[in-house]
Amino acid sequence: MPAEKPAVTRTAATEEPASETEAQPEAAEAEAPSEDMAAAVAPAEPPAVAPEGDVPAAIGIHLASYRTPEQARQGWTELQSANADLLGALKANIAAVDRGDRGVYFEVTAGPLDSSALQTCAALMARGLFCATTLY
Repeated sequence: MPAEKPAVTRTAATEEPASETEAQPEAAEAEAPSEDMAAAVAPAEPPAVAPEGDVPAAIGIHLASYRTPEQARQGWTELQSANADLLGALKANIAAVDRGDRGVYFEVTAGPLDSSALQTCAALMARGLFCATTLY
């Protein structure tokens, strides 16, 4: 059964009008907006600034999942050694992920990477390995 996709919500501030006339009604048709309407079309508040010291998440690559932390550490060592040209400078993050009925797995994510994450994944997949970009 396919997983449900999360609903995507768009705000008025991100939507673009279909045409110029929709964006700017003729002066004869324009009326002063009511308070409710003014609140509905008010520009969105600027995004919150991250507190000092918080660093935005970097990009990582999910390489494998294992049943135990020991297997995950060993798997990372083997992957990094066999693919030193791509993974040699990266660090591993091993995280426990509860997959419900399937149990807990330990995911190996390597990073941090920048925009090169997609190219790194493509190169690893060309070698027959699993790779998916993710947050690190």
